[in-house]
Amino acid sequence: MLTLEVRYGGERLLPAGRFTTSAKGILRTLTVAELPPPAPSHDLNDGHLHDGVPSGLVTSRGARRNGIEHTKDGFVTRGVLLDVPGKKWLDPGYPITIAELEECAMREGVSVGSGDALLVRTGHQALCREAGSWAGYAGGGAAGTPLETTRWLHGHEVCAIAIDALPWRCGPNEPANALQPLHMVLIRDMGMSVDEISYLDHLADDCAEDGVWEFMFVAPSLPFTSASGSPANPIAVK
Repeated sequence: MLTLEVRYGGERLLPAGRFTTSAKGILRTLTVAELPPPAPSHDLNDGHLHDGVPSGLVTSRGARRNGIEHTKDGFVTRGVLLDVPGKKWLDPGYPITIAELEECAMREGVSVGSGDALLVRTGHQALCREAGSWAGYAGGGAAGTPLETTRWLHGHEVCAIAIDALPWRCGPNEPANALQPLHMVLIRDMGMSVDEISYLDHLADDCAEDGVWEFMFVAPSLPFTSASGSPANPIAVK
């Protein structure tokens, strides 16, 4: 959720009784529902953030360590799109297995390797648009990947992942007493960029048309000092 609130202030009296002022924009964003990459300060577990940073260094005044500003030099890498369903959408709650990710890559003629940004389309946004309702989109119910997928991502040395659902996981948390376990492993333990609610339908259509499922992926963040996330405008370049 991103809003731009415009305020006016600082009026100054000019000759002949005329006033002048300027508009000031205030950017508000809900960083949990982001297409932007979260910073390494976004998730914590057992009192620590990524790289063992104590969680106490992140307060209401921002992150004293691991802020999003450290990604300001840009995010440019090879991107790979896996259109897992190969159709409009997967059924809600469908668990995408490692075997299905590998089968999809083989079908598309691409490989997933070190430093890649892996984009996974489930079709859940297309389902919501056709149903005419986004109720229940956030917080679960969509197709996604189980926790075991993290081992596969680590083994392939993927640097970033994106999905068109929210959140990445499918079904209940594993284990049940964990909050966003995929985030804890991928962001806190592995330092990976995890993007959700990504709009991938147009990209999937383009890839299906030309048969090319890899591209240059550009997704720089805004250098908000001490922020735990940032808006971004991801671009796939072929």
